[in-house]
Amino acid sequence: MLAQILTNLLHERKVNKTAFAKYLGIHRTTLEGYLSGKTFMPSDKIVKTAKYFNVTVAYLFGEAKDVKQGGTDLKILLFKQQEQINKMSIQLEEQNKTINNIANILQKKIK
Repeated sequence: MLAQILTNLLHERKVNKTAFAKYLGIHRTTLEGYLSGKTFMPSDKIVKTAKYFNVTVAYLFGEAKDVKQGGTDLKILLFKQQEQINKMSIQLEEQNKTINNIANILQKKIK
């Protein structure tokens, strides 16, 4: 959701991606990772993005229709980050299982 909303904001407000990445203090390739949803955007960058576009953090996550920033809802931000961390943890566990299975197969073939 964040990736799509940020993409829309950049397009609608005609913000240059390179200039926005510089504002965030990141490389454009990192921004592209955020926009594609492949890279997790840290909380400090989310707050900075909300301030830049004068929207709430809740709006960036699709939780609010009011785009005007009256304050950053850190509880929503933390909740969303925890959800993403949990998903990433599950993915890492699955990858570790796969790696262990491959290692076991290779060890059996070597013996």
